[in-house]
Amino acid sequence: MSCVSNKELEVMILQPLVPYWVIIACGSCFLVACILSVIRTKGSGLRSHAYWRGVAMGIVLILIALGPSYPGGRSPAGMLNVDVVIAIDRTTSMSALDYSDQQPRIEGARTDLMKLIHKINGAHIAIVTFDSSARVSVPLTTDASAVMTAVKVLDLENSNYSTGTSIDKPIDVVKRLLEKSGESHPDRGRLFFYIGDGEQTSSNVPRSFAELRPMIDGGAVLGYGTEAGAYMTTYYGIRNVKIAESFKYVPDYSEIATKPGGRAVSKVDERNLRTIAESLGLKYFHRTNQNEPIDAIVSESRLEVVVDTHREVLFYLSTYWMLSIVMTLLLVWWFMEILPTIHLGMKGVE
Repeated sequence: MSCVSNKELEVMILQPLVPYWVIIACGSCFLVACILSVIRTKGSGLRSHAYWRGVAMGIVLILIALGPSYPGGRSPAGMLNVDVVIAIDRTTSMSALDYSDQQPRIEGARTDLMKLIHKINGAHIAIVTFDSSARVSVPLTTDASAVMTAVKVLDLENSNYSTGTSIDKPIDVVKRLLEKSGESHPDRGRLFFYIGDGEQTSSNVPRSFAELRPMIDGGAVLGYGTEAGAYMTTYYGIRNVKIAESFKYVPDYSEIATKPGGRAVSKVDERNLRTIAESLGLKYFHRTNQNEPIDAIVSESRLEVVVDTHREVLFYLSTYWMLSIVMTLLLVWWFMEILPTIHLGMKGVE
């Protein structure tokens, strides 16, 4: 049994059990064997029921391999019909130690992502990470374990290569994912989640996320950090490595000449995060504690509405079992016909 979009025509389809090239190769060999049999018997074989029984068995086998299936009805698609794209900020500012008892903000992002994935298990999920550039870390997949693994190993950018933050970095990559989703599966609902601290350190004016709004049905913006801010820890590509105190925190480059050893402080920019949310038509949530439930975010993301309305799937039922019955009857017929020969052979042995 399989399913397709609710806009598919309710007609019989093929769901081959093996690749088409295997079916074509076997079918060609079968056809050649039939022709050679007729030539060898000079046409007399066409009057034999054994010949036509063999032809029927070959045809049934080919039909079983092709897997003809007929519409079996419609049912709610559930999470199966939802695409979820998640953009995660992994710039150095996400290392600031002002989340839930002086943990780095990225830990808050990981915690919430794991909770969210549990809630949307079964949906097609893609993860986009961004720092000085944006990339698809996990393409759309229903494999929740693969997504969770990617979240667990999610790291910050290397401090040696940090060039500042631009909150609009993921727009183009997310847009391509949503466009591809819309073209390939127009009947699916689409949600977008933005996760970051909203800090814009790049001198460029950030682009608006409004261009993504017509492509999504819901989602949310999650923000991390405090107004007071906190020091940012350095990261050099390897976790849990002991670093000398002088290299443990990101220096304040604006005062490095007058105040050597000064540490840079990162502050959440909720104004930017709210602007992103408003441009997308989504709700903004400020996350501060790892014990905060995710239920309100899931509810406000309109996930349940999207699941309920997007939509139904058309199920197809295979005719494999019917064809198997026909094949079994043909085999029984053949066995009953050769049974006397087998019986005589056994007597001869005695």
